[in-house]
Amino acid sequence: MKNLYVNPATNDIELDGQNSFKMVEGDDELVQAVGITFKTAKGSWFLNPKGHGFDRTTVQAKQYDESLVTNALFEAALQDERVENIQDITFDYDKANRKLSVDFKFTKRGTGEIIEGRV
Repeated sequence: MKNLYVNPATNDIELDGQNSFKMVEGDDELVQAVGITFKTAKGSWFLNPKGHGFDRTTVQAKQYDESLVTNALFEAALQDERVENIQDITFDYDKANRKLSVDFKFTKRGTGEIIEGRV
């Protein structure tokens, strides 16, 4: 699959040197798609009745439960049909700055290939 490249630092699409949109494909596109799912608040897009995205309420609670956050991350990653199963998800939550960093590893459907990423 091929898609627009989204710069992870700025969350903006970019142009290449020829005034065309920069594109991403293959495993890099899949990692980007899963990362964007983690960054999307579940239920934030009114046109998606399936509730695409990550359930942020799990980390926004006063006393958040790490197992609930982990389950919500698993659920979000599995929303992409190209993800067969999750090998590992670890996260670090900086409550003071409200920043969640996620490292993930999953099996790609059809190939069995292990893909890793960080958001």
